[in-house]
Amino acid sequence: MAVSTELRTILDTGDEKLRTLLAELEQTVDSLLNRLSQDQLAQDSPSPDNKRREPTKVEPIKTTVKGAEVVRVLP
Repeated sequence: MAVSTELRTILDTGDEKLRTLLAELEQTVDSLLNRLSQDQLAQDSPSPDNKRREPTKVEPIKTTVKGAEVVRVLP
């Protein structure tokens, strides 16, 4: 039983660290996207080679978990 409790504690600690890292990553990406959109609004001009930039296309990431297909899409 002690091994099970120790393993659960290790997994919970890892889960907490992962959630913290994901939250920090989300904040960083949001900050960068906000800054980028503000810069684009301020400039509102074509790129240096006089072509309009195409919007970035985002596709969901597909992974399989124990035979079930899971689709993860970032907000």
